[in-house]
Amino acid sequence: MNATQLLIKEQNSTVISPHETVGRHTLDFYESPSWFTTELLRHVKLSGVIGEPCVGHGAIASLLQVWPYTKSIWTNDIDPKKTADCQLDAMLTETWEELPACDWICTNPPYADQAAPIIKNAFSKARVGVAAFLLTSFLEPCDDRAVFLQEHPPSLVLVMPRYCFRKDKQGKALTSNKMPRRRFRPQGESATDIAV
Repeated sequence: MNATQLLIKEQNSTVISPHETVGRHTLDFYESPSWFTTELLRHVKLSGVIGEPCVGHGAIASLLQVWPYTKSIWTNDIDPKKTADCQLDAMLTETWEELPACDWICTNPPYADQAAPIIKNAFSKARVGVAAFLLTSFLEPCDDRAVFLQEHPPSLVLVMPRYCFRKDKQGKALTSNKMPRRRFRPQGESATDIAV
């Protein structure tokens, strides 16, 4: 496992007090806690070939590898320091042409401006659906996703307690609401295909 520096001063940093700032992680990397995936699997029976396009350190993929309904799993990450089957940029549509076919995509994509293109690409690749750990604000019809959300509304939204991905210099939690999971349904699949 690699150690990631949590606190760095950057030009694009967040001011948390008049005297200190906390920067974003490199490539907007925030590892998913294992209970994210465990809770998801209680509600959605992912199965078949599963893709993880933003694998990071493998928190999601490691659990899906031992999930009894997983036939196989492929992984990708843009960061060449991360262990993955592929090292491609999941924001680019042409990248997805190089990734293997799959039934499901399950991922915790970087948020900011990266989430919408990754989710749109994942949706076009997955034969069954996409399960993604996203901010609840992803459901807001912003310019980068309004048409997509109107055409492909989520069939299931699980809202979980907030999780702290970062700490400030004193070790206190900086909260994030990057907890909900959404399962997007490909065209033609009915919402009744998912039992909760």
